[in-house]
Order: sequence, then C-alpha cells, then structure tokens
Amino acid sequence: MQNSPKENPLIDTGSIVQEIYREEYIPVQQIQRREEDAVFIDENPQNVLEKLMKLKDCHYKERLAFTKRLGELLAWIGDSSIENLNTIIQQILEDADEIKKNFIAQLEQICVLLKTKQNSQELIKQHVVKALQELLKSNNFDIKEQAGNSISIVAKELNERDRGNLILTQVIQMAHDDNNDENVMIAVKLFGQLAGDFGPELSESFIALEILSKGDDAKQPIRKEAVLQLANIAKVLSKDFIKHRLIPFFSKKTEERTWQTRKACLDIIVKLAEQTDTENFDLITGRLLALLDDQNKWVKQHAYKQLGKYISIITRQENINDKLLEFYMKMNDSDIRELGIDNEIVIECALYFPAVLQVYTDKKWPQLSKLFMKLINHKDKVQIYNIALRVKKPLACSIHVLAKLLGPQLAYSELLKVLEQLLQDPNDEIKHGAVENLGLFFDAIEESKRASLIDILLIIQKDQKKWRIRELIAKQISHLAQVFDVETVFSIILPVSTKLCNDNVFAVRKAAAKQIFELYDKFQKSKNELYFNVLKQNILGFANSDMFNQRQSFVIMCEKLMKFEQFQVDFLEAFIHLGQDPIKNVRITVAKVLQKHLFKPKQEANEGLFRDQTSIQTLWNLLIKDKVVLNSLDNKKYPNTILQKSQQVQLTQSQIKVQQPEQQQQEQQQQQQQQQQQQQQQQQQQQEQQQQQQQQEIEQQQQQQQEIEQQQVIQQQEQQQQQQYQEQEQEQILSNQEQQSLNTSVPEENQNKEIMILEEQFEKSNHIDQNNTNVEINQEEQITQTIDNNEIDIKQHTQEETQEAQIQMESEINEKQQEDQTQELQQQQNEEKEIQEDFQNIQKNDEKEIEQE
Repeated sequence: MQNSPKENPLIDTGSIVQEIYREEYIPVQQIQRREEDAVFIDENPQNVLEKLMKLKDCHYKERLAFTKRLGELLAWIGDSSIENLNTIIQQILEDADEIKKNFIAQLEQICVLLKTKQNSQELIKQHVVKALQELLKSNNFDIKEQAGNSISIVAKELNERDRGNLILTQVIQMAHDDNNDENVMIAVKLFGQLAGDFGPELSESFIALEILSKGDDAKQPIRKEAVLQLANIAKVLSKDFIKHRLIPFFSKKTEERTWQTRKACLDIIVKLAEQTDTENFDLITGRLLALLDDQNKWVKQHAYKQLGKYISIITRQENINDKLLEFYMKMNDSDIRELGIDNEIVIECALYFPAVLQVYTDKKWPQLSKLFMKLINHKDKVQIYNIALRVKKPLACSIHVLAKLLGPQLAYSELLKVLEQLLQDPNDEIKHGAVENLGLFFDAIEESKRASLIDILLIIQKDQKKWRIRELIAKQISHLAQVFDVETVFSIILPVSTKLCNDNVFAVRKAAAKQIFELYDKFQKSKNELYFNVLKQNILGFANSDMFNQRQSFVIMCEKLMKFEQFQVDFLEAFIHLGQDPIKNVRITVAKVLQKHLFKPKQEANEGLFRDQTSIQTLWNLLIKDKVVLNSLDNKKYPNTILQKSQQVQLTQSQIKVQQPEQQQQEQQQQQQQQQQQQQQQQQQQQEQQQQQQQQEIEQQQQQQQEIEQQQVIQQQEQQQQQQYQEQEQEQILSNQEQQSLNTSVPEENQNKEIMILEEQFEKSNHIDQNNTNVEINQEEQITQTIDNNEIDIKQHTQEETQEAQIQMESEINEKQQEDQTQELQQQQNEEKEIQEDFQNIQKNDEKEIEQE
C-alpha cells in the first residue's frame, strides 16, 4: 500500500545532489590549466639571458613572468645582463600596457642593482631615466601616473644638475601642454613630489609659482590637483612665502564656487596647519569654521570628519578656539549625523575624543561629559551596520587615557561606572578593549581607593567561556603587582595568578606563567618571609604536580625566574629534573626556555646567568638528542644554536656552488675533531697510568702497616716473658729470706749483701720497664703518623677520582657532540646529493616534456 503525498512527501534527490555538487565542486580543470599555463624559468643564467634578449618572440604569459621578476633575474645573471640591458628594456617599452606597468614596478630594484656598479649615475641615466621619459609620453594615464611616482624616487639618486636637465625640463614641458590635461595634472603632481629634492630657492622661484598659476587654471581638475600639492611644497617654502603667498591662495580656494575645490582644501587643511606658525594657524582655523557652515552637503560632511583630527594637532595654548569645541559638541546631533554615510561623523567623534580632552583639559569636562555619555550609550537603529561597536570600542580602549587626563578624583567619580558598564557590554570586542588596559586604569586612581576596585578583577576572570578576557588579565599580572600593595597582591593577585596558571586554555596558562616573576620580585624585596615562602611552595607545587600542564606552566615560569640568582637555590634542581619528563610537551617547553637562555643576545644585565653551568649545558645536550624536541625548535630565531635543525630546501645550481666552500670547511672541522679525539685518548691513557701508580702506593702503605703490627705483637710477647722471669726471681728471693730467718747463725754481713743484690735487681727491672714504655710510645707515634698520612692520601685520591670523573663526563659529552655533528654533516651531504639528483631528474623530465611538446 502506497502512502499518500501528505504523509510521506516525495523528495527530489537529484536536485539535492546537484546543489551539494555545486557547493563542494572543486575546479580541477582550472587547476590543471594553471599548471599548463605556468612559466618555468631556466636555472642556467646564460639561457635566461638569451631568453630576455629575444623576449619579443615569447608568448604573452612568458613575457609577463620575466618582466615581473626582471630585477631578480638581472642580479642573478650578473654583469652580462647590464651590458645588454638597453635591448631588454627597449623590447618591454614596445610591449603591452600591462607589461609596462610591471616593468615600472621593477625600476626601483633595478636602480639598487645599478648603484653597486661603477659609473652608477651614468647607468641610471642611460637605462632607468631614459625609460621613464619614454613612459611619461604614453597615452595611458595609469602608466604616466605610475611612471611619475617612480621618477620622484629615481630623482634622489641623481645630482642636482641632472635632475634639472633630465627631469625638470620634461616636467615643465608637460605642465605647459595645453592639448593634454592629463600631462598637466601629472606635471603638477610631480612638482609637489620633487619640491623637496630641488631645495627652497628653486621651489620658491619656480615650482611654487607654477603650482599657484595652475591653481587658477580654467579647468577644475587641474585646480584641484594644484590645491592638493600645497601641503607638499609648504614643507620647503619659507615662512614669509607661506604667509604672503600660500595662505592667501588657500583662503581664496576655500571660497571658490566649485565644491570639489573646497573639498580638496579640506583634504590638506590638517597637514598645512601643522607647518604654520601661530598667526597663520588662526587664519586656517577661521577657514575651517567657515567650511563647517558650508551650504554644500559634501563639503560640510568632510569638514566635520576633519574636525577631530584638526583639534588634535593644536599644541599651542593661544591657538585653542572654543568655537571649534562648539562644533565638535554637535557631531552627535541627528542633523549632523545624517550628513555622513553609516554614521561616519559619530565614529570620527569617538575616535578623537581623548585627543580633544587633552587639548581642552579637564576644565571643559562638564561640557564634554554629556557628549561622552551619549557616545557610550549609543545604540544602533539597524543592527546590520553595527555602528555602536565602532563608536564604543575606541572609548573602551582609551578609558585609561581619559582617567589619566581627568585626574584621580574625577576618574573615580565619573569613569568607574562607565568602566563597569563597558565590562558588562554584550559585545566581546568592547569588553576586550576595556580589560586590555585595566591595570593602567587602576594606576590612575588614588591608592587609598584602589583596594575597592579589586572586586572587578575577581568578577571578570570567573567567566570560563571568555578565555580571551582571562588572557588579557593574565598579561597584566606584572602591572597589577606594581599597582597594589603587598597584602593585596598576596591575598587577591596571587590566588588569581595561580588559577590562571592552571587554566584549561594554554594561551592563558602561558601568559600568566610569564608574569609570575613580578610577584617573586615583589615578595623578595618586601622581605616578608611568609609571603615569599608561600609563593615558592606554590611554584614548586606546579613542578611536582602529576598533571603535565602544571609542570609545563612551571617551566614557562622559569623563563624569567632564571634572571634571579636565587633561582639556582630554589628551582634549578626541579627545572633540570623536568628536562627528562616522560611527556614530550614538557620536554619541548624546557628546550625552548633553554634555547632562549643560552643563545638569545643579552639585552639586560641579568639575562643568561646560568649559561656556563655544566648542569644546564648537559641538559641542553641531552634534549637536542631527542628528535621530537629537536624538530620542535625554531632555529630561525636563534641562529647560534649548537645543533641546527636540518631542513629540506630546494637549491638552485648557483646556491649549490656557493655551498661548495662550506663543504670544505666542514671537512676541516671533521679533521680537527679527529685530532681532538686523539688528544683526549692520550689524556685518558695518562690518567689510567696515574691511577695504577696510586694503587701501587696504597698497596705499599698497607704492607708497611702489616709489618708494624707484626713488630708490635713480637714486642708484646717479649714483655710478657720478662714479666714472668721477674716474678720467678722474686719468688726465689722470698724463699731464700725464709731460709735465712730459720738459720740464725748466718752473719749480718751476708744479709746486707743479699739486700744490695736485691736492690740492684729491682733497679734493673725498673730500667727495663722504662725502656719498654718508651718503645711503646714511639711505636704509637709511628702508627698515628702512618694513619694520618694514609688519611691524607685517601682524601687526595678521592679528590683526584672526582676530578677524573668530571673530566671523563666532559670528554664523553664532547665525544657525543662530535658524533652528533658528524652525523648531521653526513646527513646534510646526503641531502645535498639527493637534491642534486632530484634537480638532474627534473631537468631530464623537463627536457623530455619539451621534446614531446
């Protein structure tokens, strides 16, 4: 059963497919045509020169391609191209208008090339000036105008005589060509452009008079062009000539009947007023006031558009005119707004409001404040044009300037509410303009009232959807730290900064982390150990975090923290540890920070403090061996890196020839590296020999110690034997005494003799004991001396071992660097060979394609 059309309407799939095809269609045929129509310039300079010599025989696109790059080709070919330059230029001058226009654009580059040759002025006159003279005779107005602009540039390369004979004479002829108004207009324009090159005397006696005479011409376009050149010649003319001739002529032209001429006077009125004194400035101001009441709509509209710019150039107090301010106050009126298209007058009013306030100062703020509030509250009648954005954005971006001009009290009372209104605006661009200079606005407020403004900062940084606003706040952390006191910075700015360093968007984290150094500097100078220690712990918390983005933020902080000497104590160890982080983004960030620290030219005294430290250098050498890290480094910014990233670049044959002496230098460097390796091997052998000698000395000392210990054991045994002998003798004596006491018949003389004998034996035993003690003391002294000597030798040995280890580490690092450099050189040579082979293959393919065609 079929469904009814109402239940299931039919869909024309063919029309949908065709619509998709039209939207997604890729013009492949056009791409192929572009490749077919492409022009390939030969790499042989001689072939290119032959092509240029026969340029008229080539097809149009080839002629156009060669003309667009004529300056580069002439420099590439060399002196032979200069010899044949006349024939090349002559072919171009006879070609189509589009080719002539491209040739005129190349003349400045050709002049630069000819200046490097001998007789440069003769070559410029022979080739460039001659070609421009021919081009000025063209029937195409665009070519003549473009040639006139170029001849004003070329004239600076000639001397005064050649300028007069070759250029000025032709310009005069064009100025008096009554049959061709285009020539007259170009001549008048050239008079104004060349006035500075001919000097004040010739300008007053001839050029200025010619322009003033053309200002009274019967034809309006010529009069208009003469008026437009008044500001150019006023730069060269004397004040007397300006006062008596130029200003009266300008005043007369502001009263001319044709509105185009009066409007042209408004185009130059600001530049002309900048070059006049006080009296003439007042005269010009009077003419501007008259034009602001002009009856013609277009003149009046243009006068109001120039009003804000004119007020902004007033620098002398006596030139300030209150009538100008009255007209400026009317710029937001409905009748004045309707004069312009898309409210251009109101936009100009808002754009120059800070400059007007600077001229009239805060004394006129009661009047200007009404206009200011109207501009801030401007609303679009039609949302399509979005005029409110173009009106409010300049005021939001310059509100800090207004605060500085009004002073602390008026800024707090008048602009604080306006700032809050701008921060709550639904348009993000207006918010950005207000937040961008928020720190400067706080700086313009009194210090006693700044603390009450900190809530604004807390509110605007909470919006997680507006990451660009958080980025703007992060970029101002350093300025905010300078504006507020230490307690406010610790209680408010530090938590906000820590939160921004942990933001979900990398741009915000990066901007905030780069500003942490200012907090570190402020707390260090404040000598508040509590605040300073809390900040250090917060920073180290990022380094020890389990989240890679926080560790990455710590590395970015270190970029400017490395300017402080205390960095070595507080953060260097953690920074080096992150150089071996498992996450490649962290390692890449470490490498980029090190690259700036090691190789960026010093702009301040504290930059590059740790360049000479071995730990930093070894960390860098380890990082550049990581291919992922090396490929991420940007060596264009820092060309003095140890290892340059190899890049595949297609080279022309001339560039390959230039690189041949570089290859010879590389071979010499390899030889030097081999010699250095041999020297290092010899040093290592000498170190090993020294180590063996030290080991032998240590073994000898150990043997001596063992001999001393054996002698001590022997002496102890002898002492024990002597003691035993003495005890035996004493026992015998006692036994004899007992026997003598029993034998009473023994005479007393024998008893005395025995007593003497005993005393002599005791004295001998005492003498032996003293000798033994002296020997023991001497032995102990010898042992202590040997122990001390051994300790000294061991300390020396350990110091030598540490020195040897450092030398070995440095030698290993140098060897690794040399190996990496040799590998890079080999890679570069291989790449050059491959490039040469590719060029040969391309040439062969091109020749085959040419033969086939």
